[in-house]
Amino acid sequence: MTRYSNQQGFSLMEVIVSMALLGIISAGIVPGFLNYFATITTNDVRTGAVNAAQVRLDALRIANPADLPSSGSDSVDINVGNYIFTVVTTYCLDASYCELNNTRHLHVDVNRNAETIYRVETIYTQLK
Repeated sequence: MTRYSNQQGFSLMEVIVSMALLGIISAGIVPGFLNYFATITTNDVRTGAVNAAQVRLDALRIANPADLPSSGSDSVDINVGNYIFTVVTTYCLDASYCELNNTRHLHVDVNRNAETIYRVETIYTQLK
């Protein structure tokens, strides 16, 4: 039987120290990754809200401005990706823009979970 007197490997103390260093490094990196994923989710929701507003404005753009309401608001749910947005359109919020029959001032709020994510205003007029 041959005995090895020069065995190679890590001692228990070396393994414990390396695990402690790995834990300290991981504790510094993990919050950065969590912040990164939260930022990605926020940007994804904001991009979806902009797309929902665009879908709503495109649907309104087809209509004749004279056929749009001259006051009040309406809401519609629009599904974009994995999110459902409530798009609230307010007509003629500034009545001075709606004095002509072929012009409408539109104010669009895009909401998700009772929070306004995106807001846009525009004036629609009929081109001749």
